[in-house]
Amino acid sequence: MKQINPLYIILLLVVVLFFVLFKLMHTKTDLHEAQNNFHKTKEMVHNIVELRESWENDKRTKSALGRILKSSLLRNAKIVRKDKRGTIELHSPSLNSKSASYLIGRLLNEPFAIKKMKARRLNKETVSLDVEIKL
Repeated sequence: MKQINPLYIILLLVVVLFFVLFKLMHTKTDLHEAQNNFHKTKEMVHNIVELRESWENDKRTKSALGRILKSSLLRNAKIVRKDKRGTIELHSPSLNSKSASYLIGRLLNEPFAIKKMKARRLNKETVSLDVEIKL
């Protein structure tokens, strides 16, 4: 009966130890990558939820639109506001260029879901405007 050399056993154990350590280091790097991806995804979800809340807030949309329409540039403009189910319609048969520019700029800079906007030039200084905003 031949005996196994103890050096072979020690060499085998060292090789197994290096293999296990290599796999452990590889698993740790995979874990760190997964944690980084999880944190990035979590931040993205929070951003999406915040954007969704700001875009789909009916009360905020109505109050912001009311604030815009009460502006000193738009007081003399005859803007008719109709609140319908799920939409707000704004109609003005005649707006001067300053008022129209102000109104369009404010509507486009706020987080409104504009379904339809139609502006027709009546002459050099006046515009007819129809806007439909989704709630």
